[in-house]
Amino acid sequence: MPAGSRSPGPGLPANGQHSPSAGLARLQRTLAAMATAVIGLTVIAIAALFICRAAGVPQQAFGHGILQFAAVFPTPGLAIGLLLAIALIVVSVVQRSRAAR
Repeated sequence: MPAGSRSPGPGLPANGQHSPSAGLARLQRTLAAMATAVIGLTVIAIAALFICRAAGVPQQAFGHGILQFAAVFPTPGLAIGLLLAIALIVVSVVQRSRAAR
């Protein structure tokens, strides 16, 4: 490499131009990671609720602190995770239809 020139960086071709499929692949990875994280946290919150209920934690303890978060998070968490999974499917279909052309 000549002095003063920079490499294009990871994921970029030598000319430094992004291809549309590279952007969709990055979007797919991001959506997959976000959906996995949200659904995983939801499952952990539900498991924590089951464990706390089985351990005999009083109902008043679920009104504040981290247990309140664990009690409220699963409802919107599953909905958000489902929306992210649907968005991932849509992006995958778009990418495959573009690749077929």
